[in-house]
Amino acid sequence: IQDETDAKKVFVGGQNLRYTGTLKFFLPKQGYGYIKIDPGYQYDKEGVPEEIRAEAAEMNCGGQNPGYAEDLKVEFGIWVTTKGACKGYNVTLPGGAPMPVAPPPAPALA
Repeated sequence: IQDETDAKKVFVGGQNLRYTGTLKFFLPKQGYGYIKIDPGYQYDKEGVPEEIRAEAAEMNCGGQNPGYAEDLKVEFGIWVTTKGACKGYNVTLPGGAPMPVAPPPAPALA
């Protein structure tokens, strides 16, 4: 399913190109965060901002739900929405390591 979804995306520099930056924050309850892209990249598309949004679906946590994070070095791809917004793609820790996962929910009290 992921491959089918990715096939419809338009990527900055191609699907396998990785950029580096800092995840300023990620809020699991809201399902998004923002990445500040490291300076110095040349892009094959115009209008790539210094900061891009990262949705929960693109946080690579090895199949788990992403946890709260801030000021974390990350690597990622960039894709462009149909409305022209640049967003993070397949966000990982440096070297492709999975992102921190959310703690398991507390057991329900009977």
